[in-house]
Amino acid sequence: MGKSLVKSILLISIFTLILASPVLATCSSDDRRMSASQGLPIRPISLSEFKNVSSEMIEGIIDVDEDGLVRVLIGYEGEPKLPNYVKVDKKYRLIPYLSARVPADKIGELSRIPGIRISYDLKVGVEWMRTARGNRSLAVNQFYPYIGFYPTFLNESLDLIGVKDLWSLGLTGKGVVIAILDTGINKDHPSLDDLDDDPETFDPKVVDEVSFVPGESADDFNGHGTYVASIAAGTGYPGGRRFYSTFYGEYQNATITPKTQKGVAPDALLLNVKVLNKYGVGYESWVIAGIEWAVDHGADVISMSLGGPALYPSDPLTRAISEATKRGVIVVVAAGNDGPGYFSVSSPGISPEAITVGAIYELGGVTWFSGRGPTPVTLNVKPDVLAPGVAVLGANAFFEEDDTFYCSGWGTSPATVFVSGSVALLLQAFPGATPEAIKIALMKSAWDTNLDVNVQGAGIINVQEAYRLLKKSEKILNEFKPKILRSERKFRELNGVNISFVGDYVSFSSFIHELEDLGANVRILDSLSQNLTLPHVLIMARPSEEILKNASSVFNLLLNEGRGIFLIGDDGHLIDSYESLTGRFGIHWSPLGLAVGGLSTNICRHAITEGVEAMFLGGPLASLRVENDAQTIIYDPIYPALAIWDGKERGRLAVLSDDDVLNDYYLNYEDNFKLGVNLVKWLSGLSRTEIHEVSIGLSYPSYVYNSSESHLIIDLRNLGGFTEEISINLQILNEKGKVFLNWTSYSIIPAGGNLKEIIEIYLTSNRSYELFTVNASITIPDFDPNNNHVNVSMVVLSKNHRKGENPVIFAVYPFKLDSFTSPLVSTFPGDFKVLNFTFISSVNISNPVIAIE
Repeated sequence: MGKSLVKSILLISIFTLILASPVLATCSSDDRRMSASQGLPIRPISLSEFKNVSSEMIEGIIDVDEDGLVRVLIGYEGEPKLPNYVKVDKKYRLIPYLSARVPADKIGELSRIPGIRISYDLKVGVEWMRTARGNRSLAVNQFYPYIGFYPTFLNESLDLIGVKDLWSLGLTGKGVVIAILDTGINKDHPSLDDLDDDPETFDPKVVDEVSFVPGESADDFNGHGTYVASIAAGTGYPGGRRFYSTFYGEYQNATITPKTQKGVAPDALLLNVKVLNKYGVGYESWVIAGIEWAVDHGADVISMSLGGPALYPSDPLTRAISEATKRGVIVVVAAGNDGPGYFSVSSPGISPEAITVGAIYELGGVTWFSGRGPTPVTLNVKPDVLAPGVAVLGANAFFEEDDTFYCSGWGTSPATVFVSGSVALLLQAFPGATPEAIKIALMKSAWDTNLDVNVQGAGIINVQEAYRLLKKSEKILNEFKPKILRSERKFRELNGVNISFVGDYVSFSSFIHELEDLGANVRILDSLSQNLTLPHVLIMARPSEEILKNASSVFNLLLNEGRGIFLIGDDGHLIDSYESLTGRFGIHWSPLGLAVGGLSTNICRHAITEGVEAMFLGGPLASLRVENDAQTIIYDPIYPALAIWDGKERGRLAVLSDDDVLNDYYLNYEDNFKLGVNLVKWLSGLSRTEIHEVSIGLSYPSYVYNSSESHLIIDLRNLGGFTEEISINLQILNEKGKVFLNWTSYSIIPAGGNLKEIIEIYLTSNRSYELFTVNASITIPDFDPNNNHVNVSMVVLSKNHRKGENPVIFAVYPFKLDSFTSPLVSTFPGDFKVLNFTFISSVNISNPVIAIE
């Protein structure tokens, strides 16, 4: 498919929700940047102008791969039933959406399916703002109009927004967790490596991390994430003799005194959530995954100094923010750097629930680049507040020892994390406060710059006044009750299963490793022979012709001994060999050529499909045909893809015609992996009825609050054929080996039965971060089964329990009615007639929208 044709298809598929400039709010750290230079319009697009939109508008923000597949986000109602051409990458839990890739010429067809909503998976990014080449750099410690003294040291910025007044009250963000969704964090930077700056203690500031960027670890290869993280919560430990100016692209000499460049909340904890690659570019799908992960991992604040085009009034990214806010998480986002025109706020800065931040100079004036409102379609006022964003010093991810620990940056990125850190200070003081209470307090207490509300929002944040406002407000008790912060289910449900694997190990290595993690003993074979040590299950994954020469006799041997065989095919020239092995069991192969796979819900109910709702299937080269006692389990999505033969006492055979189901490429679809585990359990079921085997699982939080109650869940399953008398032991030790808990229980569990024990725990530590080890084990008298124990690590943090008084506070925003709509109405009389005023409340009151004609 030619590029021009693809662009035409995309243009047809985009609908009339493109109302604002889709210039990226932020871009990458090198020349691979996404900006207006790629053909995106600089000025707003109105409703009446939509008919003139060209395909160049969307170039650079929507990816079409070499196969003509477009990245999309698919919203759905109920269980998604999608055509087989949809390639699903991830199913979200926070919002009812899938990230997927679909053929460009199928988008229109897909969007017409009832209950399906389609959005493009747009690029988002971060920006190191730079001056034009040849411009002379500013001189250090010189005074300039608007800017003030150059550069903007953190200790100066903190005075500007009232932070140090709260420090004097002991409010430093202690016990608050800020999730930084960005390019990663360099955890070795002296301002971010620990909480107390003492190398003899182990109290890391970054308590957990993850990367949603394929092929990249959570480390920062760009520098932006490290920079903004330090402004939010750095300890400011190192000093220096110079800093790197990202705006001018050069090192500049300056005396930086140690311990002076602290972030806003120096005692806050950080989650490193990498959603942007080394070029500072990512996709909305990665950001949504990051938001979901941060919510699940106990974030109190989510900070996003990133942005992308605002093509939709309510896109999946803003919906994810809405769901995070409902769970008590305060979300702070950048307004973007595409000012000074109206409609230049980027997404997700358009989110009504987020605190959207614009940028000011040190002397208080709004910067020329700061994104302006209103938001497209909804005409809501944005930004919400302002904070410093010019030549701000922060951590340099690429520091050299004893030098260059800092860099300076411009943009709404640093402004955003000034607000994120300020939120952490307020949450330490009022852990029961709702996101609405914090947002209203910051806005009501802001310094009014007497500018248009779509330029300044409510004004410049004054966190000291926000604290006073919350302090004097009426209070009601409130508590956020999150689920276990992260439930790691270390359930070894394949304990004692002996598996022999032969075939394409490379493509299935992740699947094999997962089976081992679940307790299976896996032996990798180069070939088959009749002298094979009998396993419970033999897995043949795309076996070679050489392997297949002895397969028939091995099949007979294993099945006659009541063992299980799992054959994974999908090699066209070997179909005749497969047929000779499986045909006598009523499972035949039918060549198809290359068929198109997709998401399938054509699944039969069986022990193999327990808990499996939908499967992601690839493009198999063959289908299956069943007869006699064979049974079809899964269709692909029309042709049989998985068939089984149950020999009752003789053994069991499973045949999978589509290798994509379990190879490494698609194992990120969780139901695919669950199917594979269920298959192994079913295949090994007959041969395990004569063994004594009880498996143990453990659900636990990755971290718990210091001096607060939590619980562990021990889950037992009798996988053998006998009723067992067992003893259960749970032991918790700290890093020095001190035993905090030693718990033992005795129980009887019947064959095939389950048993669950819930143990309440209460751990205390005199440190801000302490690692504990949890050992759970079982013993069967007279037997010593393998893998009947689980060892995990759990962290005790001085994280605040979000319980306490919630200030009762409300506002109608914006606080003043400006005439900012006049030039817009005169220019676009058919488009702009209403300005939305919004009622915001910190307590559960319906939120009316007041329309002002």
